[in-house]
Amino acid sequence: DEDRAARKVQRQVNRIKHGETSLDVIFALEKPTIAALNGPGVGYGMDIALYCDIRIASTRAKLGWFFVRRGVMGTIGGTFILRQLVGLSKAMELTLTGDLVDAEEMLRLGMVSKVVAEDALMDETYALARKIAAGPPLAQQAIKRSFHKSFEIPWQSLGEYQQALGDVLWETDDHMEGVRSFMEKRAPEFTGR
Repeated sequence: DEDRAARKVQRQVNRIKHGETSLDVIFALEKPTIAALNGPGVGYGMDIALYCDIRIASTRAKLGWFFVRRGVMGTIGGTFILRQLVGLSKAMELTLTGDLVDAEEMLRLGMVSKVVAEDALMDETYALARKIAAGPPLAQQAIKRSFHKSFEIPWQSLGEYQQALGDVLWETDDHMEGVRSFMEKRAPEFTGR
């Protein structure tokens, strides 16, 4: 079962790497995704970054939704995800002008989680990835599903949805390991069961 799930994720990652898929596959991955931004990402490059769950930028990073500069509209990365991150007014400004946003402005607007020196970007990104990878995968998947569901339903229904996911998580081995490790004052070893 774990091998099948790992193969599924690897197939999705391979499709993304080779440009054989839409951005929706990035958004739909069950595992958390992190974009490391180190230079300009414009148009589709910006959308790839926006479809990831977390973005870390180097001081060199810039993002811009250049589609409008070419007389086209682009994907929902700008019209939907960007709006969720920065609000309607700023998203409209950025998508209608195609202006480039530098790393410090991205941080101020909430487009990225952190800005670091260029030579520290990959170390910071991998450190975060390792920290997340050590966490409970079932709970992380439930959290990611809840965030995505929040785009679709009112907050009251989201509470019910999260409650149902939470009820399942209380019964998992990972929950029991989280409790045991806390009581035993040791790092947890989550298995995804």
